[in-house]
Amino acid sequence: QRIGLVNLPIVLWRTMQNAPLFFLDLPFEERLTYITDMYGRYNQDELVNSVLRIQKRLGGLDTKNAVNYLVEKEYKEAFRILLTYYDKYYERSLHKEDIPRNITTVVCEHVDIRTNSNKLIAKKQLTNGITNRSN
Repeated sequence: QRIGLVNLPIVLWRTMQNAPLFFLDLPFEERLTYITDMYGRYNQDELVNSVLRIQKRLGGLDTKNAVNYLVEKEYKEAFRILLTYYDKYYERSLHKEDIPRNITTVVCEHVDIRTNSNKLIAKKQLTNGITNRSN
């Protein structure tokens, strides 16, 4: 129900819980490269502070390694640790037993907004077509 420090209104949160969920399945290395390109431009001190804010959940060794990689400007290796952490966290939250979910997976090969958007739209139309025929 939270995105960072922001709490979503309960009505919006409940609507989201009941809405269809589309999971874009992208290869790890593709996402890692994209994230490295995007976040590797940020101020190094801000990146280190961001890692330190999640150290309790990330764990001591991964925190230490990620910070060391950032200091050494080995951003890809630092983000590899962080992406692995967040993948586990999001995977768990997708499959919480108290929130029933209908997840539709959309397999994508690359981080490409236009191509992936078209795949998502096609999958949504296909899903709606199947749903509408059964109603």
